[in-house]
Amino acid sequence: SVRLPSHLKNSCNRKKNHSAFQWFNSTVGIDDDRLRAYGINPKKYKNKLFREQ
Repeated sequence: SVRLPSHLKNSCNRKKNHSAFQWFNSTVGIDDDRLRAYGINPKKYKNKLFREQ
């Protein structure tokens, strides 16, 4: 059996999530620069919030 790389497996789901994530990104209200000032990786932080939602 041939195993597909994970980035190919979920390609249809990812497009749907991407627009939701961009909407979520704009509603968080915390600027990336502000998070960096506190030593937080903005991408990881927002991803964590998005997953908990």
